[in-house]
Amino acid sequence: MTIILTYDLHKDHEQVKDGLIKLGWKKNIKGTNFGGLTPSFSLLPNTTLVKENTTVDQSLEDLLSVTTKSNIISAFSSEINNWKSYNPINNRELLKGFPALMAKKKIS
Repeated sequence: MTIILTYDLHKDHEQVKDGLIKLGWKKNIKGTNFGGLTPSFSLLPNTTLVKENTTVDQSLEDLLSVTTKSNIISAFSSEINNWKSYNPINNRELLKGFPALMAKKKIS
């Protein structure tokens, strides 16, 4: 399954995010634009990450492996399989040099 994880912390935001990225979590998601014809590469919000081939339970275990329970204000995790996004950053610039990222609904 592809899982999306979003969380709010008291402190250590960058260290927690870096720790999750080392565990295979990604801060970008690939898909297509609203019309479904143009490849789109979207950055997720700052404390939201995505990972393929994991579970909701594992996502929370991953979060707890890089921070303490007392540091977590809230966390939400869910399977993601049908989504749309809006990201005003120029997708052409994001995709430059990453032709493999052009596939529909793949995680980067």
